[in-house]
Amino acid sequence: MINRRRIGFHWSFGLCHFFLQFVALLWQVITTRSTARKELRAYVIPTSASRYQENGIARLKLVLTNSGKTPAANCIGKGFEGIAAVVKPLPPIPAIKSEVMRSVSFIAPDNEIRIHEEPLNISPLEAQAIRKATRAIYVIGTVTYTDVFKGIHKTNYRFMCSGENFNAGFFVFCDEGNQID
Repeated sequence: MINRRRIGFHWSFGLCHFFLQFVALLWQVITTRSTARKELRAYVIPTSASRYQENGIARLKLVLTNSGKTPAANCIGKGFEGIAAVVKPLPPIPAIKSEVMRSVSFIAPDNEIRIHEEPLNISPLEAQAIRKATRAIYVIGTVTYTDVFKGIHKTNYRFMCSGENFNAGFFVFCDEGNQID
């Protein structure tokens, strides 16, 4: 004799089991895809900024590095250099309307580009204040780029140079204002 209740229970259990396995498979596919995008995408970050002399002319160099595993296309680096007081906390990064530095390029994985520009002219009085670390030279900007997944990404950066670093021409990352998405 066939027990219809028992057959109905088995079908219900089987359908519930199938549904849960299907949900688990969907979750795994979505998670794997998201992880692959994060692992394989381009990550463009500024790695250094410095002032140097070239043929007796002061220059500013900003190095952008793609530390990701895929190329960064349509990479646009914008920035400007300014002198301001050394304060904590730092003021918010202003909107960059007229940039001093601008570069549009393609950066292969594990490669870098260098942006060379003319730096600010610094008066002897400003130079003295920068050496005393009461004022600093700031290099502030953004880098936007497109990864192979057609995602548009933005990196904000903020470097400063003051005190002993001024004579050497080295900039260091500020404690605030550096963000990568």
